[in-house]
Amino acid sequence: MSHFNDTSPYTYTVSTNTVFDETAAAEQSLDHERRLKRLISNRESARRSRMRKKQIQELKHEVDQLYVANNQLYEKLIRLLEVNQRILQENAELKQTVSSLHVNFTDLIDVTL
Repeated sequence: MSHFNDTSPYTYTVSTNTVFDETAAAEQSLDHERRLKRLISNRESARRSRMRKKQIQELKHEVDQLYVANNQLYEKLIRLLEVNQRILQENAELKQTVSSLHVNFTDLIDVTL
């Protein structure tokens, strides 16, 4: 004859504990999976954050270089405009000289004829 039957309190306790242990183990496993997913998610987020920070630093460096290049081009433009102004002034003076010489030459021709 069997010492245990399905209606004995001991059998019920063992069954309940087994179910409870399985449930607790499943919950622990689920918690562990959630922690791992969160850990992976956090690492990925940190990686993306580092990448954004690096991109921002690279863009700031590029902006600084563009500011320097822009200032150099601006200074070159100013110098070229100054040179252009001097050349225009010299050209106007030369035209005036040519005009004066032309008048003098015409006067000289008229006197000699």
